[in-house]
Amino acid sequence: MKRYRMEDYLEAIYNLSSGEDYVSLGLIASRLNISSSSTTEMIQRLYERGLVEYVKYRGVRLSRLGLVKAIRTVRKHRLLELLFKEILELNPDDYREVICDIEHLITDDIAEKLYEKLGRPSFCPHGNPIPNITGEFPCP
Repeated sequence: MKRYRMEDYLEAIYNLSSGEDYVSLGLIASRLNISSSSTTEMIQRLYERGLVEYVKYRGVRLSRLGLVKAIRTVRKHRLLELLFKEILELNPDDYREVICDIEHLITDDIAEKLYEKLGRPSFCPHGNPIPNITGEFPCP
């Protein structure tokens, strides 16, 4: 399984569930614009790796390990959105696919450098909180 695809699923589950609730496979498939059968197959793989919990008729939610991995990806994505807006002076919404590609390529060390260079921001351009390196979110 390619890491970036796995990260896309974990990030989608996180965003759809706020990290805690169960999410239907149909909703995940819709968010990622992927067939239901492909989604079911990937969820099975994520389950086998201990990244999600599955309950029939309720859907999936992130395990502790899955949550850690999802938050790392979310952090990178939100930092990149801020980079595009504040430094590159580009609308991050116009470059969503590019940002989604880059988030899988940068390491945690690079994300931390970006976090520091951007002034340790608390929120992305959309107002969503940016977690720190340990996965903690800023207080509202």
